[in-house]
Amino acid sequence: MKSIIKINPIKKIKNCLPACQLILTVLSLSLFASNALADIIGVSDLSQFNTLVKNIQPGDRVVIAKGVYENALIKIKGFGTTTKKISIEAENPGCVTLTGKSEIAVSGSYIEVSGIIFDQCWKTWGRIVTFDNANKCRLFDCAFIESGNPKSTFHHIITFKNHSQENIVDHCYMQGNLSMGIGVRISDQDFNNTFNVIEYVYFKDIIRRYTNGQESVQIGQGANSRKYQTNTTVKFCLFENASGDCEIISSKSSSNYFLYNTFRNCFGGLVLRGGNKSIVKGNYFFNTTIGVRILGESHIVVNNYFENVKHAIYLESGTGYGLENAGGH
Repeated sequence: MKSIIKINPIKKIKNCLPACQLILTVLSLSLFASNALADIIGVSDLSQFNTLVKNIQPGDRVVIAKGVYENALIKIKGFGTTTKKISIEAENPGCVTLTGKSEIAVSGSYIEVSGIIFDQCWKTWGRIVTFDNANKCRLFDCAFIESGNPKSTFHHIITFKNHSQENIVDHCYMQGNLSMGIGVRISDQDFNNTFNVIEYVYFKDIIRRYTNGQESVQIGQGANSRKYQTNTTVKFCLFENASGDCEIISSKSSSNYFLYNTFRNCFGGLVLRGGNKSIVKGNYFFNTTIGVRILGESHIVVNNYFENVKHAIYLESGTGYGLENAGGH
């Protein structure tokens, strides 16, 4: 089956400005050849829509018409292929805005989400986009404006959990995050979130709200995550006035790669907080309080540029959480 599930606002709007409620339309191509006209099936509520997409097939598309949607929960579980990906996309990129308690949850493989603005999406648990047991999925060309958890700085806006591997977040914009930006969950119960890539993401104007939390990128959590090799790559990202936490990037697991990123006018730096054998290469630091802060063993820090940085490379030692293996950099 190949189909287009189209989510439409209840009325036409101009310039993507007025808020509106959701009404959903399903365009089914299952009875036709791929170039035929589609049957149109009206869907009255979001729960009915989420029931229909349980049967989503490789090559199917979820298209969101331009508009502002409040408290929209979109759950997609499906299994695309390399040649027939499943997509959740804005009909007009940049003209679809989700707000309120909206969330997109992705489970399965080869699913792509693109072209959506998340504006002041405030969730008690922070999660706005969740990769949950997702593999080879992608989030791109999306913007997150002043989103996250307004009551706590410790929850991820975008999170990878429950055996999510080889996913990509790229060409996204995150401004004014209220809590942690992108997080890879690593714990004794959930340690196989590996080989994910964060690239070409612009983090901007993140103002510190509390003494801890609000890292732009966090890979691993807690005292035990450092023993796991996550092989996460963060590359070609820009961090500008991203000062939510002194650990702008916080790596708390092993074997991660931080390549060709730029940090500008930030309070903080790139911190290898826990774990071993990570690579920090080709990054640029301009007017930051820290360049690279290092704990752990067998890291490689090479060919980085520092300008007007208070502590360019900071080798830390001692005892206590995160400091047990602070020798042998």
